[in-house]
Amino acid sequence: MRENRRTAPANSGPEKVPAEQVVKDIRRATRRQFSAEEKIRIVELTRFRGLFTAMAGQVSSWCSLSYSMGDR
Repeated sequence: MRENRRTAPANSGPEKVPAEQVVKDIRRATRRQFSAEEKIRIVELTRFRGLFTAMAGQVSSWCSLSYSMGDR
């Protein structure tokens, strides 16, 4: 008798993992590791940027106020 070659056995090879899961695993494995010093530096830079933005907003409002008062 001839063997039917179209049907594969139920457990033929490793189980397939979804492509999204493979990508997530690769990203997790290759994610950058920051040292303690780098983490502190990042926090300080973020805080500095926040202060700078707040100060720039105040200066901007002071300039617009002084400009509008100069017209009187």
